[in-house]
Amino acid sequence: MVGYENMLVVVYHAGLPIFEHQQLKYKVIDCGLGQYTSALGMTGNKQYSVLFEGQFPISKDNYIKWLGFSEEGMLATLS
Repeated sequence: MVGYENMLVVVYHAGLPIFEHQQLKYKVIDCGLGQYTSALGMTGNKQYSVLFEGQFPISKDNYIKWLGFSEEGMLATLS
């Protein structure tokens, strides 16, 4: 898990390993607070929204050594 400004990235196990390959997924979450109005006319604070999600490919017998953001906000990994 790593954060940058109002974004949070979470990498997690999505299941058991298949043929010794880890089944990892990721989500990029916008944690910026905002105002919303529901269909019933009720207002409240929006707490988060998922911007992206998908598979996190990693080679056999490897692991994530580092996960972070560049100064420009680009997500980067080292495995």
